Amino acid sequence: MTKEVLKDVVEQDRQMLVSLVMSNMDRGVSTQSETRNAQLQNLAVLGLVIAYVVWQFSTVDMNIWRGWSIEEKLFRLVPANWNAYEEALAREPLFVKSVLTGATYFIGDWIAQSVENKGKNRDPLLIDRWRLLRNTVLGFVLLGPIAHYYYDWNASWPFPWFFKLFIDQTSYVPFHNTIYFMSLELLAGKRIGEAWKDYKGKFWDFLFAGWRLWPWVNILTYTIIPIRHRLLWVDSLEIVYAAILSLLANEKDAKETPAGPSSEQDSPPPPPAAPAAVEAPSSLSHHTEQPAHGHTRVDVHADTEGGGGGGAGEQHLIDPAAVITPETPAVDEQQRNVVTR
Repeated sequence: MTKEVLKDVVEQDRQMLVSLVMSNMDRGVSTQSETRNAQLQNLAVLGLVIAYVVWQFSTVDMNIWRGWSIEEKLFRLVPANWNAYEEALAREPLFVKSVLTGATYFIGDWIAQSVENKGKNRDPLLIDRWRLLRNTVLGFVLLGPIAHYYYDWNASWPFPWFFKLFIDQTSYVPFHNTIYFMSLELLAGKRIGEAWKDYKGKFWDFLFAGWRLWPWVNILTYTIIPIRHRLLWVDSLEIVYAAILSLLANEKDAKETPAGPSSEQDSPPPPPAAPAAVEAPSSLSHHTEQPAHGHTRVDVHADTEGGGGGGAGEQHLIDPAAVITPETPAVDEQQRNVVTR
């Protein structure tokens, strides 16, 4: 197989992958029916997620409910769920922390897209599900495991907390931002060179966003939060950071990608303003008739100072092109093309 044929095969596979992970929302919703379908599907996804979380939270003690009253079940919900989390964390720490980070980036990207929709005056349910899925998968597959190993490794350092905080902000945050942006762009179908070029233009925006939040959070992280709960503590606040990262990562695409139908597009355009009326001089009254040769005869009667009734005036032939209409701007009297018989 020649190099050119192999290159074509790789490009075809890449295009097929892009078509799988991209949606109409990535390219811009173009019709009203696509918008309605997207809204209904997004509402169904959100409903299923909320129903699953509520069910898991409310039935944590279902296997020992026999004989319990409703008050006993409600009273036990919070401590029972915390105990279930502790048990799962001790049993499968990597999986639990990955799920937590995946949920963090799911919620964060949903918030980011809602903010974008509000800025564009679009329906809040017009969420790009594939972009949401890319963020969730990225949090579960990459960012969660990285954070798990990083915080365990960080806890083993024989250094004071402020040194750990310094390393965190100068090394881990830029590394985290780079992994997030590059992976998200590649999942969206962009090439490595194109993604890296975009990231270089946003590197400092990402870093400054992290520096505004994490130094204050990690003062508590490295002083009073237990090691096994550090990722839970960080993820609870990383929802805001995930929303900020998603907004920054999709800022260029949001400007260039055509948006779906908005309420501004659905409303009819305002009617044109009525043209200003042309006032005729109060001292002149006109009587027109249409003679031959395409000219208009105008009898102009000038009011005398003392008469009030007015006498006969002169008759003029006026070129129709020079007659002032509401659509024609008024011109100076000397510029009129008046042909005197």
